[in-house]
Amino acid sequence: MHGWDRILVTMQGQPEGERVDILLDVVEYVALAIELLAVTVIAVTMVVAFAIYFWNRWTKPENAHYQSFRARLGSGLLLGLEILVAADVIR
Repeated sequence: MHGWDRILVTMQGQPEGERVDILLDVVEYVALAIELLAVTVIAVTMVVAFAIYFWNRWTKPENAHYQSFRARLGSGLLLGLEILVAADVIR
């Protein structure tokens, strides 16, 4: 048995209150996984945005690097925060 099958078989043999507890535990783990995804998205976005910013600063003479950096970083942060909101809704 894998994953959900094991959970469903376990839940079928349990009283109502214990089934609810198992379901709440599953929801909590799903929300935690989504939060970890959000933190990963934010961290990777920051690293990539800074790397591209410094690379562009050293290789291109233009002055628009900061605006590009802000846009890239802002969009990644927004995505991460939206994922965190989804985790809160699930909880």
